[in-house]
Amino acid sequence: MTGFPSPRPHAHFRWAVLAGPLTAALGLIFSIQPVGGQVVLNNTNNSDDIGGSQTVTVTGGTNTLSGTNTYTGTTTIEVGTLNLYGGSAIGDTSAVVLGTINDLGDVTLNLNNTDETIGSLAYEGDLSSNTYLVSLGSGNLTFGGNNSDT
Repeated sequence: MTGFPSPRPHAHFRWAVLAGPLTAALGLIFSIQPVGGQVVLNNTNNSDDIGGSQTVTVTGGTNTLSGTNTYTGTTTIEVGTLNLYGGSAIGDTSAVVLGTINDLGDVTLNLNNTDETIGSLAYEGDLSSNTYLVSLGSGNLTFGGNNSDT
């Protein structure tokens, strides 16, 4: 290889291969987005356009998703709030899942008075211990496909 020093006898090298999202302690996201990758939001405002088979996962805090997103992977709000802006914040065929089977806490999907189209809507977890809120305001939520509670 060029540009690398010649290995010495008995030398040990450590390599790190980075794939997927990197999240900093302050909630900022640095995302390496491979095909089929994941975008993780935690107290994050994301206006980047997300496409392909990516998934979006909210892991806490108050988050904003905007831009023209066409991704087809699942949108999961494990805990916290996801505010949507612009009418194309979630891919039109993306399944939206509120909560997890681990019951991490309250979940809110907020349309902020805009219209949004999604593939399907479901929740996971225990309704007796957590609140699952879909706030429409004056917006409309349009969805198709299979919609269920699990």
